[in-house]
Amino acid sequence: MSNVPTNEIIRTKCNTGQLVITDKAIKVETKWIGQSTKMLSRDRIIGVDIMPYPKVLWIGGKYADLTFYGQGSEVIKAQIVKIDVARQIVEMLGY
Repeated sequence: MSNVPTNEIIRTKCNTGQLVITDKAIKVETKWIGQSTKMLSRDRIIGVDIMPYPKVLWIGGKYADLTFYGQGSEVIKAQIVKIDVARQIVEMLGY
């Protein structure tokens, strides 16, 4: 990816740190030592899955897991994302 500045569209919490959607990429910025930020260029995304938590769990109905699929074997997962934000992201990306 080039060094062209990107515009941040959405930033929200997830299980490992922050899920960041920019006009050029999807990133999961980690807060844990020893883990690296994962990034996938938006033009390489071929699919997105949203998996809401069942209402039987304490987080049920409030949170979901997102999985972004890129070309080849590229996959980025963001877990425990607020459900309304997760739906907004899926709709924005057109899936």
